[in-house]
Amino acid sequence: MSKNQYPGINPHLNSYLQHVKGWKGFHGRHITHIGDELEKALPPAYYIAQEESLQLSLQTPDTPDTNGTPPSRTEPDIMIFRQRNTAGGDVVIQTDIAADTPVRIFSSVNETDLTALMIYRTATNQPVTRIELLSPANKPPGSHYRKYQRKRLETLQSGINLVEIDYLHAQQPIDERLPSYLNRDKEAYPYLVLVNNPHPTIEEGQLAMYGFGVMSRLPRIIVPLLGREAVFLDVGIAYDTTFNSLRTYTTIYTDTRTEPARFELYSEPDQLLIREHMAKLAAPDDKPTETEA
Repeated sequence: MSKNQYPGINPHLNSYLQHVKGWKGFHGRHITHIGDELEKALPPAYYIAQEESLQLSLQTPDTPDTNGTPPSRTEPDIMIFRQRNTAGGDVVIQTDIAADTPVRIFSSVNETDLTALMIYRTATNQPVTRIELLSPANKPPGSHYRKYQRKRLETLQSGINLVEIDYLHAQQPIDERLPSYLNRDKEAYPYLVLVNNPHPTIEEGQLAMYGFGVMSRLPRIIVPLLGREAVFLDVGIAYDTTFNSLRTYTTIYTDTRTEPARFELYSEPDQLLIREHMAKLAAPDDKPTETEA
């Protein structure tokens, strides 16, 4: 089975998934592989659960709100919980070691968002970090954008770390303060990983942005846990695992002889980089034969 022919995000596959079909299937496989990578490094005081297995309850499960509305829930892609360590003591990983990718830091949320503060009850097991692989419906102008923004704010208000992995270059950023690749803003990236840490308070929390380009390797990021505990996640390993796990990705969806779908949505410099790489892939092997040598 052939491997990803690009150092990072494969633009042929990525554009096909966004503009033709297949995103849901990719999403399910990739979020599983991200969880597998986390499992390798996660301290024993934590465990991972996916989607229906564990959810973040916003109200007491059996109690409707004051308007008689059934209790609402958010359903994260991956949730990391802290569990009691019966052996005594927790594994501590300091977060002051540098990541492999330059990081830009912003305040955690807009002041205007703080007017929507609410009080939430958590499940018996304390939720610590939520990880989302963003889908087209979650980002503007997607059909679930406003709903996702509410869930996003609820997560931060409840003190849960939020990691958002965003490969969707053809849509606006999930956080309106960030430079827009689609608008060709300066310092904008086609792909982002956002790490929201709403501690010690939501007002004082930070948002770390890992931005990477069409010919860049996916970053190795710091995933915050509780306090100063954290763990590294190599997003690139998870992506390549997903890419190589399905024959369709390496054959039908990734024909490097043709430009990616909706090629015009890439910036002109990135279009040039992709064309140059396509030409390199199409070029015959230039190694000399025994006669030439």
